[in-house]
Amino acid sequence: MKEFSVQEILEFSRSIEMESYTYYTHVGEIAGESELRELASELAEEEMKHYNRMNQFLEENRLTRAELDERVRVAKSDHAMLIETRDIPEHPTGLAILERAYEREVHTGNMYRTLLAYTNLSPDLVATFEDLVDQEEGHAKRIGSLIRKIGA
Repeated sequence: MKEFSVQEILEFSRSIEMESYTYYTHVGEIAGESELRELASELAEEEMKHYNRMNQFLEENRLTRAELDERVRVAKSDHAMLIETRDIPEHPTGLAILERAYEREVHTGNMYRTLLAYTNLSPDLVATFEDLVDQEEGHAKRIGSLIRKIGA
């Protein structure tokens, strides 16, 4: 087990969302298919909204210092669950980009579920993480749908 403060969890979550935003922005720049470019643009915008939600907790003093300093024990294997943004290979196929994005969304949702399972967070933060789980699942469904369409 590894211990994190709630503040560290929020900072980690914020970095996840920024990595996702960066990934989708890059995908939008290199994607050949217009449908993939459009989806990447929409997802980048949504990831920035997620990032801003984490900022609300960290920068707008929505949690007390005691709440931010509370220690949370998380299994090391769960902490390593996130797929870091990887470099996109030169001239990737749309399908390869989508498969990587799908995997990232699934693991990000799982990471948020794990945080909810291992922590005793404030009701506002719990509601935020629950909403993020739902949104990540929605992203995965949208990406999965496009994967099936391209792969057909």
